Amino acid sequence: MSLRWRIAQKLELAWWRCYLTRRPSAAYLEAKKRYWQRLLNTAGLALRPGSRILDAGCGPAGIFLVLYGHEVVAIDPLIAAYSTYLPVFEPARYPWVVFRACRLEDFADASGFDLACCMNAVNHVEDWEGCLRQLHQLLRPEGRLLLSVDVHRRKGWQRLLQGSGADLLHPHQHRQEEYLTFLGKLGFKDLSFHRIRAGKVFDHVLISARKNG
Repeated sequence: MSLRWRIAQKLELAWWRCYLTRRPSAAYLEAKKRYWQRLLNTAGLALRPGSRILDAGCGPAGIFLVLYGHEVVAIDPLIAAYSTYLPVFEPARYPWVVFRACRLEDFADASGFDLACCMNAVNHVEDWEGCLRQLHQLLRPEGRLLLSVDVHRRKGWQRLLQGSGADLLHPHQHRQEEYLTFLGKLGFKDLSFHRIRAGKVFDHVLISARKNG
């Protein structure tokens, strides 16, 4: 594992600890549930009961919050740290979820998934291309992928942050076109995107795709 990625993980945990100390847990979790449900509605996702779902890079309050009635596996390399330092994270409250402290790069599952969600996480990983390949491999034929991620609006800012390494929390800096091109090369179809939030440097987008059968 690279030093840059290890630093990014330490900063990620520090950010969560700082962010959540200012927010009552119950109100924060309810707000997150509403947010995740809006994203699922935006994607037009209709899941069959009992679908098998991966929440990759789940964080302490990931999309697993609203996936009751399904078989969910939630992975994050910081799971143990969330349990220790973040009172908002109580795995026992989510009996439909199996939590695993694991990097996406190292995760394997022979059964496969009907849906893989990677929400605001893929630009935090160590191996960007490897993780997108892994998500493709983990999906069953015709399985659905949902990615939410910050994408650069302009090449100039992208080059600056890539070259300087100044954004330590986000080892990867990409534009929307790069995601769509690479996902297409992997064998995804029906690619679409929705702008969730516009910014001066980044747009936060939701990318939807389906694995070829």
